[in-house]
Amino acid sequence: KNIANLTGIEDFTALTELYCSSNQLTSLDVSTNTALTQLSCGNNQLSTLDVSTNSVLTYLWSANNQLVDLDVRNGNNLNFSYFNSTTNPNLTCILVDDASWSTTNWANIDAASTFVNNETECMALSVENNTFGSEFNVYPNPSFGDSRIQLGETYNKVSISIFNVLGKQVATQTHNNTNVVELNTQQFTSGIYFIKVQSGVKEATIKLVVK
Repeated sequence: KNIANLTGIEDFTALTELYCSSNQLTSLDVSTNTALTQLSCGNNQLSTLDVSTNSVLTYLWSANNQLVDLDVRNGNNLNFSYFNSTTNPNLTCILVDDASWSTTNWANIDAASTFVNNETECMALSVENNTFGSEFNVYPNPSFGDSRIQLGETYNKVSISIFNVLGKQVATQTHNNTNVVELNTQQFTSGIYFIKVQSGVKEATIKLVVK
């Protein structure tokens, strides 16, 4: 029988191997399982996974989930024997110890995924074609119901167009005399959206993950 929750695992602090693939898990907390060397949690419904406290982990299979957050910065990436995060279409950033090393040695990721060293690098990847300036920013990203677009300075008129991954426009907004735009994402289903921001000749495109 498939299970949706794996309860009580936090008590098994000496656990070295965990195989919980092909269930209906929506969450998995292995933060107390610091002796874990192998984790196989593919074919579930996980949206986030953090193995940063699992400092001896060398095997991770997290393919075929719904991941938007994956943190593998455990200080032991160089000793990994296997890594696979494929078929997580909404996973844009994978936090690792050394992004250059992981890019060279870990090939089993989706085309939309990128290895990064920290959250700042991940945020930078979400903004494209930016002519607003260095202070232009969006946070939080992923969005849990609302996000803000920081423009850097006040603009008389700001136009917002929101598109899904198929290129269909799903919403528009117009704001006057503002330097911050509030985005309510509660009406959107989970996934990746592209936010086009325009004011006069200035524009930027933001890749926003909605959870």
